[in-house]
Amino acid sequence: MAKQQQFAVPTMEEAHPPLAALTARKVDLDSRSRELEHDLMRLRRGKAPKSAVAAAAAEGQARAAELVSDLVDTDGITPRVRVDLEGVRHQMQGELDAVNAAMALVDREIEKAKVTAANTVVEKVRPTYEAALTDLASAIAVAIEAHDRATAITNELTQDGTPWTGRLPQPMSLRSVFGVAGETDTRARTFLRDLAAAGLYEKGGK
Repeated sequence: MAKQQQFAVPTMEEAHPPLAALTARKVDLDSRSRELEHDLMRLRRGKAPKSAVAAAAAEGQARAAELVSDLVDTDGITPRVRVDLEGVRHQMQGELDAVNAAMALVDREIEKAKVTAANTVVEKVRPTYEAALTDLASAIAVAIEAHDRATAITNELTQDGTPWTGRLPQPMSLRSVFGVAGETDTRARTFLRDLAAAGLYEKGGK
């Protein structure tokens, strides 16, 4: 029998691209939130973020150059940098609040998208999955019949008083699944009945 190619189960992101986009945006927002938290913590210690220092320096250099560029070369101009820490803190806190609000909205949309994605994935795998269960049911039905034949023989040997243990293979480990010959309430038969109830096997009552 030729080996069947393994079925590739799609991820929820593959099955529903909007979920992938939302997840990627959440990663970006989370990174931005952590960056802002870090900068705000530095501000509480009196340390301005590098970005704020760079912006203040650029603004100062531009203004100084504007004042004298008609007379001198301003390439080396380096005015003292002053950063409005409270103003920066206020701006960053506002940005953090907006980022966190956006992230909360994205989280809600992700949960909705996951429902759609899960349903899509399930429907994609359903035919292959149900076909596998149907094949399994057929194999189990054959196994039940073979097990019943084997146990019927050993039962008759036992009833006749013929010593057979140690002389014939004794797969006792299978009893928990197949029971003994004629037993109806076994795990194997229950499995077949369950598949029959799901419409995947016609001989579930065997």
